[in-house]
Amino acid sequence: LVSFALPYIFITISLNHMDAGTAVILSSGEPIAALAFGMIFYLEMPTILMVCGVIITIAALILLSRSSANEA
Repeated sequence: LVSFALPYIFITISLNHMDAGTAVILSSGEPIAALAFGMIFYLEMPTILMVCGVIITIAALILLSRSSANEA
């Protein structure tokens, strides 16, 4: 429930404070947060594929945020 409900509540709240494009870009970081919570609360160790996914996601978020900043 927490991993499902909280992100959508936060996105709904954030839409009041930023444009929808920025909120969608930030919401693509949800899998990273899920991995972090799993590591903290369940002591799960990430696999190499998970780490690669985190790196790719962070790189994509950086590229998207730079392109959004250049358009503004």
